[in-house]
Amino acid sequence: MTEGRRRSRLETVCGAASLLLPLSLFMWTGAPSPSWGDSGELLATGFVFGSAHPPGHPVSITFFKLLSLLPFGSLAFRGSLASALAAALTSFILFRISLVTARSLDQKAPRWMAPIFGLLGGVFLSSTPALWSGATQSGAHSLQLALEALCFFSLFHFALGERGARDGRHLTAATLAFGLALSNHHFSALLLLPGIILLLTEDAMK
Repeated sequence: MTEGRRRSRLETVCGAASLLLPLSLFMWTGAPSPSWGDSGELLATGFVFGSAHPPGHPVSITFFKLLSLLPFGSLAFRGSLASALAAALTSFILFRISLVTARSLDQKAPRWMAPIFGLLGGVFLSSTPALWSGATQSGAHSLQLALEALCFFSLFHFALGERGARDGRHLTAATLAFGLALSNHHFSALLLLPGIILLLTEDAMK
């Protein structure tokens, strides 16, 4: 097996692990019934496809509604599954950010280090109390974090491209993710603006 194929296989295995390991952890420790905070409200609102307290969390409500149509598990389980999927996706996005960052650097470190440390970063993030608690119950914050991470990843990927040869799909994905995040929880999404402005400003000055 060539070096390139071994590296590709390692990246695939580590990428799958960065998604499936956190998801397994979140599902194993997920709340079996409505938990504290907004959990019960968001479950009920998602079930009837209504509107929660301001700002309404329309993206999370739609996501909960889709998961509520699954033919297995209690409503609380399906709500926890929605949060677990979103949080696990955040772990995978962090893994991808690690790979893109490593490829953009002129480094002498072995190529196998990037996927391994990307996987460790995703697992460590998933084990933090803030993310873990939000991923095991119905709530809007896990999906919000996934959307914001996707926005940052897509914009970062776009900025790393060579001028004149950049893939506009990355910018489109960043715009879509930011729009969804803004509609789901506007205050949290607005916290991204300083980073977005800094990234684009530095890129324009190169």
